[in-house]
Amino acid sequence: MKLQTKYVFMFIAVILGSLIHETIFARDVPLISFTLKDQFDREYTERSFSDKILVIIAADREGSKFSDSWRQAIYDAFVKRRGGEQVLFVNVADLSGAPSFLHGFIKGKLQKDKDHWSLMDWNGIFANAYGCEPKSCNILIFDSQQRLIYKTHVQKPDPQKLEEILSNVKF
Repeated sequence: MKLQTKYVFMFIAVILGSLIHETIFARDVPLISFTLKDQFDREYTERSFSDKILVIIAADREGSKFSDSWRQAIYDAFVKRRGGEQVLFVNVADLSGAPSFLHGFIKGKLQKDKDHWSLMDWNGIFANAYGCEPKSCNILIFDSQQRLIYKTHVQKPDPQKLEEILSNVKF
C-alpha cells in the first residue's frame, strides 16, 4: 500500500472515530451532581434545573464569544417551533485555567445584570465530565429526566448546525 493511501485511511479513521465518539457519548448520560455559584454568589445544584429541557452552553474564555449568538439562535428556534417555556438555558463559564488570585477580578468582569448569570466552574467539572472542546461553545441538551440527549461544540453561527440541534430535541 502506498504511503499516501495509508495517510488517507488514517485521516478517514480519525474523522469517523470522532464522529462515532460524539454520537455514542451523547446518549443517556446523566447530568452530573454539582454545586456551583453564579457571579452573584447564588448557589445552584443539578436539582435546581429539574422537569424542563435543559440547554447548557459551556465555554472557556475563547469559546464564550460564540455563546450569546448560539443561545439566542437556539432560544428563538425553540420559541418559534415548540414553545420556549419548556426549555431552560444555563451558561457555564469554564474558568479552570484561571489562577486563584484572579478569581475576584474575573468574577467582576462577568455580566452585572442578574438576569444574565453564568455558573462559574472554577474546577472545570463540566468540561471534564462531558469532554467539552476548548475555544468552542459547547452545547449540552438534557431531557426533563436530566439525561444528555445531544452534545456538540460550535463556533460561528451555522444554520445547518442549528437545524441539526433542533432535530435532536423532542418535546
